[in-house]
Amino acid sequence: MKVIAISGGSKNGSNDSMAKEALMGAAEQGAEIEFIHLLDLNLKPCTGCIACVKSLMSGGNGDCVIKDDFKWIEEKILDADGVIFAMPIFEKGAPGIFRLLQDRLCGPAHDTGINIIAGKIAAQMGKPGPDPRKLKKKAVSYISIGGSDWNTSASCDMKLSAMSGMWTVIDDEVFPWAKSIIVQDENVAIKEHADVRESEKGKLEA
Repeated sequence: MKVIAISGGSKNGSNDSMAKEALMGAAEQGAEIEFIHLLDLNLKPCTGCIACVKSLMSGGNGDCVIKDDFKWIEEKILDADGVIFAMPIFEKGAPGIFRLLQDRLCGPAHDTGINIIAGKIAAQMGKPGPDPRKLKKKAVSYISIGGSDWNTSASCDMKLSAMSGMWTVIDDEVFPWAKSIIVQDENVAIKEHADVRESEKGKLEA
């Protein structure tokens, strides 16, 4: 089993810390793990050119035509059995870097229904068709960190990414006040980190 964690926060900050704790829980259950810091990648926004859809509907693989690091992270996600997203809350919702990735990763080219139809079209045309890994069952966990005591749409924003690929959401945690995870009372901080690790272990056991 392969589990990856994708952090969208500052390097070695709260999001990285929580993502790595969750990975440690997965590793304790025997999973192969990998950590990815999203801000290290060169990712450009979706332009809505629909080249991916045109490719799928003509028997192609639906690959994005934008030249950046998206193909690299897409390969990591397609290969994984489970994905953990740890993202900061800057203004009451998921951050821009997550929405950018979501636009590229969770659009029609990765929609389960469209890929099933595209596979049938490709078979009739004798072409390769979509990557079969797009139909692979996948578990996903979301960790949102930051904001304040106000209500936030981060949880809803993040879970929207599970819809197109029909991923199974196994956990969704929101931690307000980002710095508190690091600088708050030591006993509370240790408990929150341990809870994340144990949560990931429990989900893999299930």
